[in-house]
Parts: sequence; C-alpha cells; structure tokens
Amino acid sequence: MKRRHVDLLLGVVHAAVAFYLVYLTNEVQPTAYMDEYFHEKQTHAYLAGRWSEWDSNITTPPGLYLLTAIFLKSREIFLGDNTRQDLNVTHFRYLNALHLGVNAFLVSSILSHLNRLPLPLHLLYLTSIVTLPVLFFTSFLFYTDQVSLAAVLATALAFLYKRRLTAFLLACFACSVRQTNIVWCAFLVGMSIASRLSSIRRKRGSPTEASPFSWFCVLLRSPVRVIQAVIQGIAYDAPLLTLVGGLFMAFVWWNGGVVLGDRSSHEFTFHIPQLLYFLAFCAAQTPLRFFLFLLH
Repeated sequence: MKRRHVDLLLGVVHAAVAFYLVYLTNEVQPTAYMDEYFHEKQTHAYLAGRWSEWDSNITTPPGLYLLTAIFLKSREIFLGDNTRQDLNVTHFRYLNALHLGVNAFLVSSILSHLNRLPLPLHLLYLTSIVTLPVLFFTSFLFYTDQVSLAAVLATALAFLYKRRLTAFLLACFACSVRQTNIVWCAFLVGMSIASRLSSIRRKRGSPTEASPFSWFCVLLRSPVRVIQAVIQGIAYDAPLLTLVGGLFMAFVWWNGGVVLGDRSSHEFTFHIPQLLYFLAFCAAQTPLRFFLFLLH
C-alpha cells in the first residue's frame, strides 16, 4: 500500500473515532458547553444570512462559523436538504470530528514527507500528536482548535511542497480562524531562514551536530552572509507568507488590537507563570526527551 493511501486511511480511522466520541458527548452534554453557546449563535446568524451580525463576546475571527455555514448551505444547494434551521450544536460538533480526521491525514502526510519512518513508529508518532490531551478534548466540541490546527498544518504541508500561493491562501484562512496563527506563519518563514543559515554552517565546515552555541559563533563570523540568508529566506523562499504578516499588522492597526471582542477580559500582558506551566506540561508529556535535554 502506498504511503499516501496509508495517510488517508489513518485520517479516516481517527475521524471515525472522533465521530463516536462526539456521539457519546452529545448523549452526556446535549446543549452548548461554555464557549459553544457563542459559536452556535454566530453560526446560526450566518446560516440565516445575517452576515453583518457579530457577537461582541467572541474574540476570534469568523473563520469557523463561515466555513460551517458555507458547508451547510452548499449541502442544501446540492442535496436539496433544507433542514439547516433545525441544526444545533450537537450537529456542528460532528464537523469538528471531521476536522480531527483531516488533521490526522495532514500530520501523517507531513511525517511521511519529512522522514520515511517504519510504519509502527509512524503510527506511534501520529497517534501521540493527534491525541495530545489539551487538543484532543476539543475534537468533540464545537471549538476553533481543530479547524485552526487543520489550516496551520495544511499551510505547512503546502509550504513544504513549495506551493506558495496555496500556502498563502491557507495561511490567510488560518489567521481568519485564530489571530495567533500568525505565529506559525512566522515559524515557517523562520524555517526558510534557518535552512539558508544552515548552508553557511556547511560552507564553513562546522560539524552537522554542533551545539547551538558553536553554531551561533559560526554565524557571528559571517555577518554579511547571515544578512543575505535572512533576506533570501524572506524575499525568495517565503514572500507570500511575509505578505500575510504585513496584512496581519494592517489588521491590528485597523482593529486597534489583536482581539476582536470582549477586550476587557483579554488584555495583552506578560504572564511569566505560563512559561512554567508550559515547561511542566512538556516535561510530563515527553519525560525521556526532556531528561536528555537537561543532560545536554
């Protein structure tokens, strides 16, 4: 079986598991849970054609609600099914389960592209990523997490295959679901720059497995090449993703901030303990890798 077929099969299997979990969730929680109330309300507004209506309690852009409304309206047009007004959050949750299947397919595709691992190890990596506890919980609720991740992963996959226009469009959609996805766009641009910087290290004969400090010293001895690598990484390798960053800055200027609604509860501030939470989570989730990191 070809690896692409394996990727697709794994996506279907994970989606099936998520569908079953949504079914169980609907049995226990048949009404909106926490933020689902606002998400359901906004989606119904779009389904009713009230495109200018916006709930000021929602902090993220309307990507999820637009995608859901367009999907359901398309279903109505092509299948003649006029039951969208009877839909509620229990139905919308199944779309998120579908997104988890898409994410499994995308993660599998990225792993296949980066490293052709043996199938058992490939399955282990895939399952550990897709079932990350803080993310997996949202796969059976109508939240933005899964579709946001799907957009980011699709952007990364298109970028790896050098489909620049596709990556640009997907990156725009990713930021229309969650503003913070601009960080991942910057990460992809950083990957291009890092790749260019790696070529400097190879030309200077620095060992491939040199420590970060020794690599930094090599770069300090080649300032002109470093500047050239940064410019080439931005202008040649990722110009459209850089454009996304420019568009995002224009949005922040126009909006007067990153958050759309409920700004009083979402003010920008430095939250140092969050770094400690993150460190504790990484240590608990990857104890062996974290231990090796401490040794080095």
